[in-house]
Amino acid sequence: MRADVLVPIADALSTREVPDSAIFVTPQGIDSDSCGARAKPCKSVNHGLLRAQREKLGIVALSEGAYSGSVRLLEGVDLIGGFSTSFAAVGGESRILGEVLDGQAIAVGAKNITRTTRLSHLTIVAVDATIAGASSYGLHLVASPGVELSDLQVRAGAGADGAHGQSYDIPAPDGDDGSPGRGGGESVETPEPILSCPVPDAAASGAPGTGGVVRQYQGQLCGSAGGEGGAAGIDTCGGSAGKAASGTGTTAASCAQGQAGFGGVGGVGGSNKNCAIEHKGGPGIDGCDGVDGSHGADATGGQGLGTLVDALFVGAAGGNGEPAKNDALGGGGGGGGGGGDCDFLNCFLCLADRGGGGGGGGSAGCPGLGGGGGQAGGGSFGVFLVGAGTISIRRSEISTANGGRGGNGGTGQDGGAGGKGAIGGAAFQDAGSGGRGGNGGSGGNGGNGGGGAGGPSVGIFVAEGARVQSQELRFNLGAAGPGGGGFGQAGKVGVRANIAP
Repeated sequence: MRADVLVPIADALSTREVPDSAIFVTPQGIDSDSCGARAKPCKSVNHGLLRAQREKLGIVALSEGAYSGSVRLLEGVDLIGGFSTSFAAVGGESRILGEVLDGQAIAVGAKNITRTTRLSHLTIVAVDATIAGASSYGLHLVASPGVELSDLQVRAGAGADGAHGQSYDIPAPDGDDGSPGRGGGESVETPEPILSCPVPDAAASGAPGTGGVVRQYQGQLCGSAGGEGGAAGIDTCGGSAGKAASGTGTTAASCAQGQAGFGGVGGVGGSNKNCAIEHKGGPGIDGCDGVDGSHGADATGGQGLGTLVDALFVGAAGGNGEPAKNDALGGGGGGGGGGGDCDFLNCFLCLADRGGGGGGGGSAGCPGLGGGGGQAGGGSFGVFLVGAGTISIRRSEISTANGGRGGNGGTGQDGGAGGKGAIGGAAFQDAGSGGRGGNGGSGGNGGNGGGGAGGPSVGIFVAEGARVQSQELRFNLGAAGPGGGGFGQAGKVGVRANIAP
């Protein structure tokens, strides 16, 4: 039966008597191997329970007063409070003040208790959870259908806020810049016209610039390298075309849509038809810029009540943002400048001019990583029941505090900037200049993480086959925790209920 209607708690103190045979515990007592008599009471609850189990006594009686420290119930040993300091009469409040142990705020716990074990006439207070995403439990009972609860005041502490997801303040690595083409110059002295079109070596005038190399980040290569610049022409020979970022040599006379990363066309060579006029080589065409990478998708926020891990509540975390696609494209290399013919002052024996080499294209920037999902807020649970079986709860008041706030989703990492295309080599006399290399595309931005779900505030939580038989219960509930925010999807507000799920 579920207690959805608030019913006043009956005062059962007048119906009880001080037990004749028990282990007696009072805050003024002293723990020892022989404590437990009325005249020689123990001090701590856990020690009293151990003494009762050792002496085969079925009751631990607590006097009025406060008992610090979390309590672990023992099978077959009843724990009853509300007696006077001298144990001569019934009266007063016995208060158990829980603590945080191993990161968990549990005031009273039990596990695998199947024989009847009574807990009554106590005030049980759990402290606030302190570790991110942790919960506070007044009573935490696992696979313990033998436990019977009556005449209790249970007060859970607040659930802790969830941790924020990982954010990135520093972008992914930038692409590598291309190197510039070498400037033009005079070639070896030779009769006109030259008989072949030599390719300059790296140290010669008109040598092409190299493309930016592919960066490596997080164990993978980032996009593509920049294209190599085109070699300069000489005399009547035109310059070579710059290579595309893909290395296939695809060229373009202009960088229209759909030609990203193409290499620039080489400049035309000078004419040898008429020595009476100058015949200049044309400039190389600039390489095309690369393409920016695709952005990663934002994640969804934490949804639903959550799950159990080792019989403890774990709320629904936000999803991690999607990493950016690794599809950024480097820039194409610039075309080499065309060669220059001799002029009319020296037409029969002259120095042929070599153009400037094309600049190398920049490589692609690296893709950004996705932001981390926010952790769910911790819950505030009066009574937390896990495992098959029915537990009886009568004449009790169950109070909860607020559930923790879900952590914000982390901000995705910005993609790295593309490497810069380098300038082409300068023109020389009648020869043309090299084209500029294209800029590499920027890496895409990583998606943002989702916010964690808010922590629940639940009077009695039942899971994995647990059931509750209740009578005359009163609930005082705190607020459910709000979901975490961020730039991804927000987390869901926590559950607030007398009994859940």
